[in-house]
Amino acid sequence: MQRGVDVAVHTAPVGKAADRYRALVAEVRRSGHLWVLSHPAEEAWATYSDPRGHVVVPVWPGQDQAAAMATGLWGGLRPTAIPLDAFLAHEVPGLEAEGVLIAAHPTRTSSGAAVRATHFARALLDAS
Repeated sequence: MQRGVDVAVHTAPVGKAADRYRALVAEVRRSGHLWVLSHPAEEAWATYSDPRGHVVVPVWPGQDQAAAMATGLWGGLRPTAIPLDAFLAHEVPGLEAEGVLIAAHPTRTSSGAAVRATHFARALLDAS
């Protein structure tokens, strides 16, 4: 994964961000996919920097939610499904090694809960 587009963040209310995080985990477990925004001509995903300077990759539970964010600085990007098994096996180790965080289902009004890649992976693997 290459780093992609950078955009400013807005801090989300903890309660709503936590609710979206739990819903994201449940839907990704159910569907076996998570969604990112990617550049159509390269393997770069949308990213942004949080207030502490961490690179963050936003992920969504479905194509429609990801597509809704493909505007502004992310306007040329397209929703891309990532199979859960490929994400866990190939992406999580690299994200963790680079210190890249995962943003759970950000929206136009909330940046979503940002967690370490290994924390997100554990949540996806834990039995409900």
